[in-house]
Amino acid sequence: SQVTPEFINSMVDKSIAFHRETTELVSQFYGGRVLEMVKFHKRMCDRYIENQVPMLTNQIGALETTFNADFKAWSTTVGLSERTHEAELDYLKCKCIRPLAEDELPLPKFLAKSSPSFCQSILNSLIDTETIMDNEFAAAKNYREVESLKIHNRSADHTNVREEWMRNIAENAPVPEVKSAMRRVIKMNETDHDVNAIQFEKKLEEAKNQFIAILEKKALKTD
Repeated sequence: SQVTPEFINSMVDKSIAFHRETTELVSQFYGGRVLEMVKFHKRMCDRYIENQVPMLTNQIGALETTFNADFKAWSTTVGLSERTHEAELDYLKCKCIRPLAEDELPLPKFLAKSSPSFCQSILNSLIDTETIMDNEFAAAKNYREVESLKIHNRSADHTNVREEWMRNIAENAPVPEVKSAMRRVIKMNETDHDVNAIQFEKKLEEAKNQFIAILEKKALKTD
């Protein structure tokens, strides 16, 4: 069938309506996923901070990967949708039965009628969401680095205190049983440097109680 100016004009209106529809659908889907990711990321960071546990690099990376994939799919789909309609209208112009006057050209009509304010609102939403996410990731990255260093230093301090205390007891213990028990504790703890500060304190307390129990038992034997 022949492509007339009237047909092209009707296709402009149809393209505008379809472009708006697809943009809204895509934005509802991917926009919702991205915003949920923002909320999830914030909740995760809050819980880690509340429990004084460092968020690991690969955990942050997993969140970033998911966010970036959804954000790219969102922006790419919306952007390419408009280009698809423009290409189709430009093709119809070339197939028209007669040259079109300037006020009949489909592309300017499409761009003028495709509601720039609507498209801009979608773009602004994308930009705002990306800004929020960037800020969240920056805060999490800073928190991760600071808290990891603090926890590492605290654990190292506990390790040094624990090992020095147990070595002193092992070397200065008055009976062979005490030396043997403390050396077993030292050997066990030296193979595990990844436990946190609470576990260090627990092991230290256990070693202390074990030492006291041995001394009390020895005292009873000598009485």
